[in-house]
Amino acid sequence: MWEDHIAYLAGLAAYLPLDPEHLVVLGDFNQRFPKRYQPQHVADALRRTVLDRLELATAGQIAGIGKQSIDHICHSRDLWADTAAGISNIGPDGRLLSDHFGISLRFGSS
Repeated sequence: MWEDHIAYLAGLAAYLPLDPEHLVVLGDFNQRFPKRYQPQHVADALRRTVLDRLELATAGQIAGIGKQSIDHICHSRDLWADTAAGISNIGPDGRLLSDHFGISLRFGSS
């Protein structure tokens, strides 16, 4: 079930510098942090590939949503980020707009 995920991380490792600057990486990581459902070897692969190089700005519960996200935003250590805020995936009429909620985050540099 996680083979594609591991293969993607192996390919991504070639593109991420070991000590990046002015870099933001975001997307559907399909994992929660702290670890929740994913197997340990999958969490370890993501840590080695991404989290050892970048700060994770979206760990834990997302403000305004009260849930962990599988969509994440990471940034190089030369940047700072405000606390991540959630954007509801439920429309004004109560209908589900997406199976993912949005995330808003402001960055700055040191």
